[in-house]
Amino acid sequence: MLTFLTVIAALILIALIYLSTLSGDYEVRVTRTLPAAQDELYNRLIDFKTWHQWSPWIMHEPDCPLEYSDNVTEVGGHYSWDGKMIGAGSMEHTLLEYPNRTEEKLTFTRPFKSVCKVGFELEAEGQNTKTTWYMKGSMPFLFRTMVRRTREMIQTDYETGLAMLSGVLDPNSEHPKFEFLGNQRRETTNYLSIPWEGSIEDMPAAMEKGFAELGEYFASGSAVAAGQPISVYHKVKNRGTYFVMDMGIPVSEGTEDNKYQVKQIEGGTFQQTQLTGSYDFLKSAWHNAMGHMKMTKTKFDWKRPCVELYENDHSTVDHSNELVTSIFVPVK
Repeated sequence: MLTFLTVIAALILIALIYLSTLSGDYEVRVTRTLPAAQDELYNRLIDFKTWHQWSPWIMHEPDCPLEYSDNVTEVGGHYSWDGKMIGAGSMEHTLLEYPNRTEEKLTFTRPFKSVCKVGFELEAEGQNTKTTWYMKGSMPFLFRTMVRRTREMIQTDYETGLAMLSGVLDPNSEHPKFEFLGNQRRETTNYLSIPWEGSIEDMPAAMEKGFAELGEYFASGSAVAAGQPISVYHKVKNRGTYFVMDMGIPVSEGTEDNKYQVKQIEGGTFQQTQLTGSYDFLKSAWHNAMGHMKMTKTKFDWKRPCVELYENDHSTVDHSNELVTSIFVPVK
């Protein structure tokens, strides 16, 4: 027993020593040029009552209760939220420098307690404004190993928020819209497949080539499509940077083909997230799809693949903002 306790104590000591070598501080900075004059954008950003229009968090819980102070556009002005899904907290203006900069105190009270410094830096670029959204925070000692993951998540949230804000400022600018459509039942799907695996950097070129090849094959009459093109993700490795997947087009049950392998996606329940907008926003779409699952305490069924369904394509729309992609994540 003494030896066992000694080993446990040694492991705890090693873990504490390792944590002491890590910094708990982190900073996130995301920049995007937005379609608005600098003074117009500044006045919108200091008005907390407009933030729900582009918040990457409120969109998960649109009916989340929000409360505002009477002086929301002044130093000391604040607003708070108290959601069942997105937690609770408040935001308060601590510095306002018209029209170049704002700084806020962000306080989380649920599901964890934390205080961060956030803000915006604005720089005119002709009729547009170069906008940097930043956050500075610190993780508690025992959670220092989560700094990298936390920084990545916040960065994607900020990228999403600025892109959505772009759409509020100018509906013709390229921007995403997300809808969380809940659990959906999908039947077993058969599809002609082009398998591929590789890095996320190589994926766009591979998918463009693969889907073009499949499209030509079906257009020639060599096969009959039974649905819109799909991507089927079997494995995601190295923190979402390496994929094992299929590019496919659905076919009827019993289809046989001499050129492409016919594969099958098992039917069942999937949680659906729908992106309306450019494929460039698919990273944000997946981030939000997985985040929504956590918020709704939905369990991922790792035994079945995720599916990306392209509801339309560039040939049928006038603007990339009209592209519709559904993400189906298998759930238990």
